[in-house]
Amino acid sequence: MDADGPERDASADTPAAGADGAEPLAGSFDAEGGDALGDGAHDADADAIAADADGIAAGAADGDGDANGDVGVDADVAAPAEDAEHEARFAVDVNDQHERHYIEQMERRKNMLRQQLLDKKKVPASYHTNSHKEQLILQYVENFNRQYCQLYPGRKELLLCPPNEFGIKPKALVSPTYTLRIQSGNCFDMSVLLSSLLRGVGYDAYVVSGYASRNITLMDQTRTSTEQPGIRLPGEDAAKHAQHTITLAQNSSDSSAPSKYRVKPPRQLKSSFLAKQEERRRQLAIKKDAEGEKINAEQTKPPALLEDDDDELKGLRVHAWVLVLPGKREVAEAFFIEPSTGKIYSTENENYLGLESVFSSQNYWGISFDIGDNAKWEFHIVDLPPSWVERLSITKEQFESRCPSGTKIITYKNAKWEIFAEYHREDGMVSRVTYMAPDGMAVTQINEFFENRRDKLYQRIRMPDSKRIQEFFSPGRAPHGLKEHIMVDGKTTEMHFYPSARSDGLVKRIESPRKVTEHFTERENRLIYRSVTYDVEDGVRGAVVKMTEKFSRNAEAPAHKDVYKKTYFVKEEKVVSKLTAIVVFQIRIIFHLEDGRIISSQREFRKPAADQKGHFVELTNSFEVDPYAKMPKKQHLYAQLCDLLRTEQACLQSIKNAERELSDILQMRQAEEREVGLTISVYDTLRNDTKLPTDEEGKDVHKGDEEETKTVDLDYLSPFLINYENPSNLSREDAVAVKDACLKSLKERLVEKANIIQGRLDDVTAEYQKRQLAYSRNADSMTVEETDEYVRFGNDALFRIHILEKRLAKHKETAPERYIELDAKLRADPRLALAFQGAAA
Repeated sequence: MDADGPERDASADTPAAGADGAEPLAGSFDAEGGDALGDGAHDADADAIAADADGIAAGAADGDGDANGDVGVDADVAAPAEDAEHEARFAVDVNDQHERHYIEQMERRKNMLRQQLLDKKKVPASYHTNSHKEQLILQYVENFNRQYCQLYPGRKELLLCPPNEFGIKPKALVSPTYTLRIQSGNCFDMSVLLSSLLRGVGYDAYVVSGYASRNITLMDQTRTSTEQPGIRLPGEDAAKHAQHTITLAQNSSDSSAPSKYRVKPPRQLKSSFLAKQEERRRQLAIKKDAEGEKINAEQTKPPALLEDDDDELKGLRVHAWVLVLPGKREVAEAFFIEPSTGKIYSTENENYLGLESVFSSQNYWGISFDIGDNAKWEFHIVDLPPSWVERLSITKEQFESRCPSGTKIITYKNAKWEIFAEYHREDGMVSRVTYMAPDGMAVTQINEFFENRRDKLYQRIRMPDSKRIQEFFSPGRAPHGLKEHIMVDGKTTEMHFYPSARSDGLVKRIESPRKVTEHFTERENRLIYRSVTYDVEDGVRGAVVKMTEKFSRNAEAPAHKDVYKKTYFVKEEKVVSKLTAIVVFQIRIIFHLEDGRIISSQREFRKPAADQKGHFVELTNSFEVDPYAKMPKKQHLYAQLCDLLRTEQACLQSIKNAERELSDILQMRQAEEREVGLTISVYDTLRNDTKLPTDEEGKDVHKGDEEETKTVDLDYLSPFLINYENPSNLSREDAVAVKDACLKSLKERLVEKANIIQGRLDDVTAEYQKRQLAYSRNADSMTVEETDEYVRFGNDALFRIHILEKRLAKHKETAPERYIELDAKLRADPRLALAFQGAAA
């Protein structure tokens, strides 16, 4: 918030802390206790407190910015080759329609929510009225504030009692419940809410009122690049990390393996005096390096801090954030939490310039810029009234919304990251990252991420400069098994498929105006490649000129008889001889390369004309790598030619089927983008109807069945009464026998369980002692890896021993109680009353 300007409109997601991978605030929301301005007891899971900033961390833009982004520039759906321009324009209109409808729906939802929260009839009276004790406190605070202003006229006015959302002043500090519901607010609103939740789960959290730098107060991250450590946008490739891991593994594998038989290394004798001298020289070198780094840091100050040095309002920009002190929930040292972004900073961070006051639900303190010295904390209010805020709770719907009104925008130096809640948009988009050029003027790439879409689309990459769109689909998309779809300028250029979901094993299809290629895998006929070349005139495809098929190696056949490539020349080709010119249609086959050869055998057949009958075979060209190989007989060549003619027709038919399939896929994608469908999990109780069916009178149909099942309890004596004809009327001898058998059975089970626990404890203890003895013998000759492995084993063994001992002690403690409880139950059973009459007498 600017000190001399209007309040900034930051916003709070579902409040949490622990951004950028730091998670020191893991806890449980079911803890009871006071909070800053409301009860901190919470009925959500503790992971909400320690969630990452990309999920539910507090703070973000409230979605009032440009929700459109840069979407709608390119087509969503590939268009057929004959009408690509129309289909590309259709896809752009569909995308713009999704964006406009989403923005209108979001505004309506926000307005309705504000009207509901400001309705005094729906909130307790404590929200808009003051009790007698609160009136006294307000008078005391007003008197203190007047004295403070007289003593320190040059300082900012303290934030003591601003009105809430039902007040009449333009600047107000709303209640935590209001901020939690509206999911937006300024820095004070978010700090109060976050500290309330943290105090409710046991953290020593406070709201700090002070001064911060311009980047913090304005929540300006436009000077922060996504390439900095700690910032990971969705879809970023972790190839560098994986490659680094592989390199380390290779380096470790290249090192020589330790010998099985090792000789204990000789003891190295070192002089303690020389060691002290070396340590002293090392400390002096470290001190010099630290001084040099400090000087370099001053010289290479970040641009953002340099710009803050030129800020005319530096040190005057009022801001609020959260302070967490050590001592509770295993917090080792104090730290700050920035509520607008969810990031954690040290108390020495240069972005926080000064502190005016600190307050919580217990008191209000003034601080002399040293939060670690409790002696400098001055109490201003002694006895505060109880909180007037309702118990804070996060519903499942609020938890899943994650962002203010379901949307959040973070702008970095080179990218803009938009986050959307699941099912918040009709097109299923949950995130969108827009990358900018270095000059910040042009968009270089847009990454869109989707979830729960019926068409299995989960990512779309747009490149406006090249007009390239790349779509990715999850497995399970029927019936074509589409995996990836690439379009350039509205025309399909490449498609990838899941081969396991297809009967033909198609992996990839590449489209170009003149040529189409298909790649296959795991086919029975060993086909791995098929291509077709067209005759193109003025950008329009004509007739088929050539078809090619390639096959993998058949290990059962010799290489010079195993066909590798078949080429069918479909278009007529004129062969001019010395006497005349004839039109021929050829088929060329190339065999696999033999071992030790640099060229393959091949044959070319001339296809017979329609009027030619009989066993017509004409080889226009034939080459055999082996000069001593015999030429095949004419009938064999004729059989091969007939087989090639059949495969040519089959290849042509497959190409026609592929063209029809491509057209079907494009039409299906158009229909899917026109009406996007989302799937809902059967485990989603928020969006599924979980109410039990009722009859005409409004009563539950299954209620009677449940009452009947409740009345039918399992008879604990049934295993012992099975051999008696009349279990309800037992004689005294039979009743005594049943009682003794029941008590004996329980005693045996308790002893057996104790023996099992004791046996496991003995095994773990024996193994630990054995490993400990081996370590004491070979400690000097063990490698670092072996030592670390022993330490891990020891920690695990001690943990298991501790647990087993606890279980055994607990069992020994509860076993007599269970035995006495069963005996009392048997005495109260009317069927065994005769068994205890003699004992009672």
